Amino acid sequence: MMNRTENNLLLNLFYGTWKKDENFHTEALVHLVRHLLQHEPVAAVNILKAITGGVLNLASQDTTSISINTQVTTSGGFRPDIEIKTAEHLIYVEVKVESRLHDSQLEEYRKALLESRLSKTCLAFLTKYPFDLEKSGEKPDITIRWYQIAEWLEFELEQKTIQQSLSIYITEQFLGFLNQRGLMVERVSKELIPGLQSLLNLVVMLEESLRLIRASSIKFDIQWEWVGYRFKFDSQQYWIGLRYDRPNILFVEIDEIAPAIYEQLNLGYVYYEEEYEDWCWIHELDLSSEESMFFELSKSAQLQYIEQFLVETLSAVKQIQP
Repeated sequence: MMNRTENNLLLNLFYGTWKKDENFHTEALVHLVRHLLQHEPVAAVNILKAITGGVLNLASQDTTSISINTQVTTSGGFRPDIEIKTAEHLIYVEVKVESRLHDSQLEEYRKALLESRLSKTCLAFLTKYPFDLEKSGEKPDITIRWYQIAEWLEFELEQKTIQQSLSIYITEQFLGFLNQRGLMVERVSKELIPGLQSLLNLVVMLEESLRLIRASSIKFDIQWEWVGYRFKFDSQQYWIGLRYDRPNILFVEIDEIAPAIYEQLNLGYVYYEEEYEDWCWIHELDLSSEESMFFELSKSAQLQYIEQFLVETLSAVKQIQP
């Protein structure tokens, strides 16, 4: 059986688009729920009940009364990410991954819910991080974390309320996408010890490679999403390392670029980083590819492979610099 992340369609679509924003996550979730409503009604009503904190509590035979839409426009001109509606219910779900709420965003959604005059309403907030109660005026009725969505879906799979082969496939693909995007929690296994040691070995190897090419201002950089180094070469600021959602890919990145200039390069790609509202350029090395066979190489050969990748990257960038 193919694992969740192997040849994952959602991941390929996400990384293949130039604008990797949170709308993709929203549309992927809504696509899955719509499919479940049509083909797996028991699982669908269970998931929707959990997402709405019990406000939407319908029988499986009532799924045809539920409509789910994205990017609807309220009377005030605002656009909640997800609208879930029946004759009695109106639920707005605001979806975030890395970005933050805008000022008065929840207040406007609450106003629209009240103006609907429907008897059962709910304002839900789906996010990667805990909701900061102190920094927000209006509070959601329920805050959901992405890892909870994953747990609910896994439970439905275990309970076999998701039965059709296509439904299982779509659900597994979505779970694989969440896993690779760092949006679900996995059990800690005994692979932690050798895995951590390998990560430390790579970190040391990256620093040694940077010193071999005579990079300057080398600074270790570790965050919730990545581990690597920031460095300078020929006055250009770079970042090299791994992102936890794609641990097999070694990235070299340049932030705050002029996209028209970097699109001239014959390697790497340009993309718009929604959270920071900046254009970036990235060159990737797949350490798990059959072509590189990186993990089968000796220590010295691995070091040379990374050094060669760096030299290739830096030489390409140098061609477009004045």
